[in-house]
Amino acid sequence: MSIKTFQNKIVKPIRIIQFGEGKFLRAFWEEYIDDGNASGQYDGAILIVKPRKGGNIDDFRQQDCMYTLVTRGIKDGEIVDQKKIITSVDSVIQCDENVNAFLALATLDSLEVIVSNTTEAGICVNIKDDFSDIAGQSYPGKLTRLLFERYEKYGDAQNEELVILPLELNDKNGELLKNAVTEYIKIWGLSKGFKHWVETSVIFCNTLVDRIVSGYLDIELPYEDKLIDVCEPYKLFAIETRVPEKVKKKLPLLNMNSSVVISDNIDVYRERKVKVLNGVHTAVSLAAYNAGFIYVEQMMNDEVFSCFIDKIIYDEILTTINMETDKLIVYAEEIKQRFKNPFLYHRLKDISMNSISKFKVRVLPTMIDYKSEHGVYPKGLMFSLAALLYFYKNGIINKQYTIVDSTEVIEVFSKWDGKNIRHILSNEILWGEFTETIKEMSDDTTNNMKLIHEYGIKGAMKIICK
Repeated sequence: MSIKTFQNKIVKPIRIIQFGEGKFLRAFWEEYIDDGNASGQYDGAILIVKPRKGGNIDDFRQQDCMYTLVTRGIKDGEIVDQKKIITSVDSVIQCDENVNAFLALATLDSLEVIVSNTTEAGICVNIKDDFSDIAGQSYPGKLTRLLFERYEKYGDAQNEELVILPLELNDKNGELLKNAVTEYIKIWGLSKGFKHWVETSVIFCNTLVDRIVSGYLDIELPYEDKLIDVCEPYKLFAIETRVPEKVKKKLPLLNMNSSVVISDNIDVYRERKVKVLNGVHTAVSLAAYNAGFIYVEQMMNDEVFSCFIDKIIYDEILTTINMETDKLIVYAEEIKQRFKNPFLYHRLKDISMNSISKFKVRVLPTMIDYKSEHGVYPKGLMFSLAALLYFYKNGIINKQYTIVDSTEVIEVFSKWDGKNIRHILSNEILWGEFTETIKEMSDDTTNNMKLIHEYGIKGAMKIICK
């Protein structure tokens, strides 16, 4: 039986274009819009652009873009197990299959907000991107082209601002995205008038998002749903902007939501969340997968991994965050409890996607900060670098499983002999601005790789934890 027989969807004006169709956005952003529509605080819908090639959007079309969001966990000491049908998505287009439909979005009179989540690797500039080859462009390239078409259509007569909310975990993601758009304007030789319009009428916000979205087992529904999404009750959305009233005007549903913070500085929220929650995920999940675990909860309940996680959190990560120790410890304990949520089936393999770019954003800055403070690199997080290389070696060189990462990353590892650590840590395609720094870690990483090969992941961890 179709989900459409259980839920009527009211057509609303498309006010939001969303780049990315992944589970996180559908369990996070779409819920805000859905709740806003239900409460009468908002009247709008989302049009999703699938920015990458490959895959298809047939499931969205067959279900009229509706799906079930399941929220499971413990909140305020009470068990939460809720199901609701999300109706805030109007439609989905696949950019590489329908470029004309994509460009037509620029002329939507009702458009007010553009949202994205294209992973940390998504906000980048490729100088080879062609202005006409929209399907092959990076996300910032596609955004630049969309904004340009809107400017060409309306010019300075379109005085209503657009709000841009990138939800990628890059530091200062709004500023990074704006800089990328500005770079494309330069590369493509676009007009000064367009550049001025971007600077004055497009509001790029820095953001931070926090919610664990997971897999699931055996959810019973009275209808068929191929797009089920499962998440925890916890949610935080921090927005940094110098013009909060303009953002609130476009998104009044955020005004009264307790999980939303709108401020002129969200650095402390970002550093704490990225270093602890995301940092631990990235630092430990690959090792846990190679140790034979499938889910995060299994990793958390293992004695060896629990000891290692405590080491990197309390002895290493928290020492690099400028916040009261008591508050940090409370936050860390909360994170650990969220990881142990028995109602989520958060697959370690899912977390492993694009781990090179994630490691650079979520773990390396902590390692650098720790060395600046203590004079040496942190022992536990250094081990996580070796576990990262071991994971990619087993997947790409030994072909034990499939690794999801960029073509460039896969190509680099496919040419590696699996032994010369200094060589792989000297590759600028992998490490970018961190290349010179990470080369300093070659000897320790070589030793940690030897420990893994000799004692296995858990045996090596025991040695590291001594």
